[in-house]
Amino acid sequence: MKRHTELTQEVIRGILEVAPFGIYVVSKNGGIDYVNSAMIIMSGDTFEQFTSLNVFEHPTYKEIGLDEKIRAIFEGEPFQMKSVKYTAYYSKITTIRDFIGIPVLEGGEKKALIFVADITQIKKAEEEIIAAMNIKSRFVSLVSHELRTPLALIKMYINSVINRIEGDLNDKQKEYLDIAEKNIDRLNRLVNDVLDHQRLEIGRLEFKMEKGDINELLEEAAGEISLLVESKGLDLNVSVDKDLPKITFDRDKIKQVLINLLNNAMKVTTEGGITVTSFKAEDTVGVSVADTGTGIKQEDMPKLFKEFSQISRSSVGTGLGLAISKKIIERHNGRIEVVSEYGKGSTFSFYLPDVWDGS
Repeated sequence: MKRHTELTQEVIRGILEVAPFGIYVVSKNGGIDYVNSAMIIMSGDTFEQFTSLNVFEHPTYKEIGLDEKIRAIFEGEPFQMKSVKYTAYYSKITTIRDFIGIPVLEGGEKKALIFVADITQIKKAEEEIIAAMNIKSRFVSLVSHELRTPLALIKMYINSVINRIEGDLNDKQKEYLDIAEKNIDRLNRLVNDVLDHQRLEIGRLEFKMEKGDINELLEEAAGEISLLVESKGLDLNVSVDKDLPKITFDRDKIKQVLINLLNNAMKVTTEGGITVTSFKAEDTVGVSVADTGTGIKQEDMPKLFKEFSQISRSSVGTGLGLAISKKIIERHNGRIEVVSEYGKGSTFSFYLPDVWDGS
């Protein structure tokens, strides 16, 4: 026969005693009726010292407003205090704590049940992470900015030679310089991608949100890349829904997303073409870039939109383009997705809210 344990006061106190966080019970006069072992260890005070304190007269409690919070419990108002720096009265040990207080009845008497979590190590770890991110941010910015100046100078001198300012070139020399110039442009894109990604990661990339026509931007971006597409013998088709409402977005950032998607499509497409479409989708405005290129293998799909992650369809670049695009779209409260069949092409689509809530 199975036996059930009755939840007597002793059983309840036994459960509280083995809890991994601090617990104590306060009576209506401010005295401490019960404290568990975890609370004693956290405070560093002895049991006698901890229970000798009256919470309504406790100077530290008054300083942080905890005495008033506990008084309110006896009026039926629970409370929660997060990330409170607290110094124990006797031991002088300082910790960072989360407090939760709830009203309870014990033997018909109103009491306050207080739960305390020591989050000192968690906060310390968070601060270390933030400090490490700040160091990384400063390092990335420094390196990126230091790279820009010599790259600009190298490009200027190469252009001077290509344009025969310093004399004639033979065909082979021009070919080598053209390759060098393309790689300098590639390095510049890498520097810009790294800087943009870093700013997005720490929330320092500014967005200029204005109401505008997404179709105009789509046609502008497609127009800028059309000559490159045609030079590869590909078709570029643009199909817009002329009944789309004007929406709020950062024109430069969304254009950056479009150019990135178009460039990616062009890289992987050797025949057929690219189709750019705008459309209405429930409470969003959608834009898709479809190609007839290599497509994406199913095992590569989880790598998309991840930082510094490259797949077979994108053997060049920083591996940051799609990650940056995703962050930009998410900052617009939108979403980006892909549908692909290996060997038949891919369609990247993003959706922006037709009403901007300002968040």
